[in-house]
Amino acid sequence: MADEKKRIYVTHVNIRQSIFFLLLKLVSIELVAGTIIIIWHIGLAVYVNTVALLHLIVQIGLPVLIFLVFLKTFITIYLIMQWLNEYYEISASLIQHRRGIFFRRSEEYPIEDIKFVEVEQGLFGRMFNYGTISLMNVRRVEYAQMYLIHNPMRYASVIEEIVPNLVERKRLIRRHYHENGSDGEDEEI
Repeated sequence: MADEKKRIYVTHVNIRQSIFFLLLKLVSIELVAGTIIIIWHIGLAVYVNTVALLHLIVQIGLPVLIFLVFLKTFITIYLIMQWLNEYYEISASLIQHRRGIFFRRSEEYPIEDIKFVEVEQGLFGRMFNYGTISLMNVRRVEYAQMYLIHNPMRYASVIEEIVPNLVERKRLIRRHYHENGSDGEDEEI
C-alpha cells in the first residue's frame, strides 16, 4: 500500500482573473487618491497664507480628507469583492462563468458543446502569466472567453483533458513584435 500512488480527485476547478489586474486597479486607486490630496492641499496653499492655511486645513481639509479615505476604502473593498465574486468554474460536465456581488449571474457552457480551444497570450501576458482562453460553443455558435485569467496554458490543458471530441487541440496566438521582427501577424504553434 505504501507503493501505491495516492490520487486526489477534484470535482471542479475555479479560475479567476489574474491577480495582476486587481493589483493594477488597487495601485491606480492609490495614485489617484494621492494626486487628489496633493492637488487639494496645493489649491488651499495657493489661496491662503500659512497661518490661515493650518486653520483652513483643519476646518475644511480634514473633513474632505476623511471623505476621500472612506471613498477610497469603499472602492477598494468593491474591487476586491468584484474580483472574488467573478470566476469560471470548470467541472466534468460544464463550464460556468459566475459573477456579481449583489445580483449573481451565471452563464453555463456544456463541455460536450465545446469543439475548439484557443489561448491568446501577448508579450505582457507571457511576462505576467495571464491570457484569454476562447472556447468555441458549437451549439450556440459563439465563442465563450475566459478573459485575462492566470496561467491560461495550464487551464487550457485541463479543459482539453475533459472535453470529448475536441476538433482542434490548442492554438497559441502570439504577437511577435519583438521576438522575430515580424509585423505582428498571428502564428500557429
